[in-house]
Amino acid sequence: MVSEIYLTRLLATKGTLQQFVDDLFETIFSTAHRGSALPLAIKYMFDFLDDQALLHSISNPDVIHHWKSNRCVCMFALLIVYNIAASSFVSEVVPLW
Repeated sequence: MVSEIYLTRLLATKGTLQQFVDDLFETIFSTAHRGSALPLAIKYMFDFLDDQALLHSISNPDVIHHWKSNRCVCMFALLIVYNIAASSFVSEVVPLW
């Protein structure tokens, strides 16, 4: 009985917050309102990697390119793993692995 009450509250909260969360991610990752080809979050990350290359005297453009290429792929894979682990933890579903 109690879990049904919490489910209703959870769904109502999700419905209330969903548009705000969507707007937040649209603002962070959208390129529609700017002339830039990259979203600001990605641009700042790439600028940070460029600054770190200068700081550590790395002048090989291939190394910097690999940093930038691998960073996005690794971050995407890490988010997938965390989301699977978090969803299994929250919903108390036993993973198949």
